[in-house]
Amino acid sequence: MKLYFFKTHTNHSNYMEKTVNDLEQQVAQQLCNNTKASSTFVKIVYTFTSEHGRNGSKFAAKLAEANDDVIYFLNEHKKYQITGIINKIIPNEQSITKILTYKIEMANKYKCVLSKWNITSDENIHRLGLE
Repeated sequence: MKLYFFKTHTNHSNYMEKTVNDLEQQVAQQLCNNTKASSTFVKIVYTFTSEHGRNGSKFAAKLAEANDDVIYFLNEHKKYQITGIINKIIPNEQSITKILTYKIEMANKYKCVLSKWNITSDENIHRLGLE
């Protein structure tokens, strides 16, 4: 039995609006908490998860083509994980939200989900162990 009302344009757009609004709030909070006022550039560290290895591999390749530093591997939960770093972004809420929204939409095409993300400065990247 197909449930067509779940695939309507309005449901999808309302979901994306809510996602973008939540993302904007999280970006503002992360910028306040994790960056110094003297930081001219920040980095975004993100992790996407996929249950389909081939799709995850293609998505990791697309991220690498966009000049992100990407690591792709199978984690202990038998899921494929893509960890990456977006380098040198000006700490601006709108630009960071736009970049993350674009990555999330691109991930949906490859059946990947954003698991976690973090905004950090160059000084804090060493603490995360993701150089």
